[in-house]
Amino acid sequence: MSDDDFGAGYSGLNLLANNLPDYIKLDRGLIIDIDRHERRQAIVHGIQLTCWELNIGILTESVETLH
Repeated sequence: MSDDDFGAGYSGLNLLANNLPDYIKLDRGLIIDIDRHERRQAIVHGIQLTCWELNIGILTESVETLH
């Protein structure tokens, strides 16, 4: 089970709390140009910590920059 496009539309913390997926895939809109946006970095870091605590894997869309 996965939560595709996490961070877009209706996908979010309520779904994560109610349906424990094996992994989530972060939406492109959250990831695009993340290397230049401190707020997006902080949000993704928070998601990473939460997923680590819940043993959920993370995938991303549109990763184009090695950082």
